[in-house]
Amino acid sequence: MTETDISIIIATRNREQILLQTLKKACAAIENTNAEIVVVNDGDNDLKLPGEILDKIKLFKTSKRGVASARNFGADNAKGSILFFVDDDMWINSGIIDWINGYIIKDKKTDAAYNINWEYPDNLNEKLHNSKIGQYILSNRYNSMWGRMHEKGDEPKKGLYPFNIVSSCSLIMSKKIFEETGRYNEAMIFQGEDIDLSNKLNNLSIPIYCVFDVTLHHNHQDRLEIKSFLKRDSDGFESEFKAVESGFIKPNSDISYTGMKRVMLEGFGATEKIWILFLKAIPNRKIFNSVNNKIIGALGSLQRYKQWVKILGKNR
Repeated sequence: MTETDISIIIATRNREQILLQTLKKACAAIENTNAEIVVVNDGDNDLKLPGEILDKIKLFKTSKRGVASARNFGADNAKGSILFFVDDDMWINSGIIDWINGYIIKDKKTDAAYNINWEYPDNLNEKLHNSKIGQYILSNRYNSMWGRMHEKGDEPKKGLYPFNIVSSCSLIMSKKIFEETGRYNEAMIFQGEDIDLSNKLNNLSIPIYCVFDVTLHHNHQDRLEIKSFLKRDSDGFESEFKAVESGFIKPNSDISYTGMKRVMLEGFGATEKIWILFLKAIPNRKIFNSVNNKIIGALGSLQRYKQWVKILGKNR
């Protein structure tokens, strides 16, 4: 029997069909390898997965709420000395298992944390061109890790790129380092936990790298509608600002709502529903992309402002 060295930890919440696609890819990727798949269900209901999938994974249900808690629970039940955290919509492949075995395990490079490169799959990139949210994602390069990093220049073709932030959608580190950091802060249920973990890694002088030798596919297929797109923004800022309020992470110095900016956002917020209806009414044509992108960007900024007012701006 093959020894388990790598534990792939997938926290999931109310995305059963997307998770199923992810698990099919993951099971194929680890076949006859030294890896296991640990799924932690943080959702409202029990998962109904096919028997052929259940036979190949370790499935748990948590009573606590939050992605940080679910990931910690997965680590507690992992056999491997290498932890590979992935989102429930991240498709892994055999290439990343080979890379972990070759670079981290064989070459003993266990003294760092690694973000693994990702991009949207081809079929999803095609859908982006037919969606207003998709066009916004393309214009901001949010369909790849390099785009999300906001670094200058072209994406590296291969190798390690030093960075100071981790992203748990595709994050690898040894269990030893994970324990040294104090693990994920379970007070952060949706967003902000990566900032906290990054700060702890930086404080311990543990290097963080982005790996471009392997590319995974991030299957964000359920986030191309305005309602789901804005809800995710709102939920994320709520979680992050609660972490700031509690003192777990420092406030973003770029966030300042005073004077005319605040007046304009208050006015925009009062007419938010009208702007959403207007956005839906605009034809989905290239000539209108600039207008659509500005409205979507403004609506996203509004979600941040509303959560700031509710959580941090009470007495400001």
